[in-house]
Amino acid sequence: MRAAVLVLLASVVGCSLASEGTGGVDEALEDSSPSSADSGAVVDDSSSPDTAAPPVDSDTPPVDSGAPPSDTAKPDTAKPDTAPPPDTAPPCVESACGANPTAAKRIGLVDRTVLCPPGFVTTDIQEVRDGDACSCTCATTLPPTCSGTGSIPTWYSDSSSSCATSGLAVSSSGSGSCSSLGGGGSLGNYFRATPLPATGGTCATSVLPDKLAASRPRRLCEAVTCGAAICAAPFVECIESTSCGGAFPNPRIVGTDVNVTCPLCACTVSGTCSGTMTFYDNGSCGGSSVTVLANDKCVSVPSSRPSSVSSFRYTPVIATTACNPAYTKTKGTPVVTGQRSLCCR
Repeated sequence: MRAAVLVLLASVVGCSLASEGTGGVDEALEDSSPSSADSGAVVDDSSSPDTAAPPVDSDTPPVDSGAPPSDTAKPDTAKPDTAPPPDTAPPCVESACGANPTAAKRIGLVDRTVLCPPGFVTTDIQEVRDGDACSCTCATTLPPTCSGTGSIPTWYSDSSSSCATSGLAVSSSGSGSCSSLGGGGSLGNYFRATPLPATGGTCATSVLPDKLAASRPRRLCEAVTCGAAICAAPFVECIESTSCGGAFPNPRIVGTDVNVTCPLCACTVSGTCSGTMTFYDNGSCGGSSVTVLANDKCVSVPSSRPSSVSSFRYTPVIATTACNPAYTKTKGTPVVTGQRSLCCR
């Protein structure tokens, strides 16, 4: 402020020097003392360097005061975390299941087309079943023969087709051979002769195991924790045990594979013979004759027969032949790979 006052006084002094000379300088200086009451001096306090504001420079960017900007962001209005708590397993309700023995794992047995419920271990297996898995067949390789040698029983009747009267047992000396009757005889109106049995013959044997009859494809659903899902149809509820009873009385055998062992099969050959008997009126199979069937049935004798007969020829033919197996079907013995024993409801 004092500098401003001095400037103003200098102006006044200049004027005084111009008009009065230098002699009035001291007086003027004395009058400019701060204690003087110079009512004519104008003091510009705004020119003080301590308080004067600098001129505004419109090109100068605003001064960075360093203060952080006020936080005008909107408050966080997000909803609180409402996500469900971590999954917790529902309670295992096995009230529909059979009483589970201590330490026994509940297992579902089901057709392989059915999927196991979630949370169960799936194992595809074969279940043993009680089917006739073995069959024996026989094929004739050499048929039996009718030799024609032996004793032939006969029956006859004059008035009835029953042939109830027993006649001679005539002896045949061979197929087509002439055989003597051992004397004369006569034929009744009805006659019956039992042909000689068939002999010989062979058969080939074949034993066939049927794996499909011994087992069927199934699936095990083994509970990891809760077995409630397999306690109703289509599942059969089981436990793994070799001793069945109580709530699980029915044994089931399963495994990774099932085969079957069949018993030996023997075949026997059978056959029946039929034929004809031609009777002659002389002892050497000559003269008048009559032919009748020898098929173990009572047959009518032609009326044009000789009145007496002394010889005959027996000509047999095979009537039936068969190979008879010791069995046709039987269960056999299952052979299980990876066997597991189950007890089921």
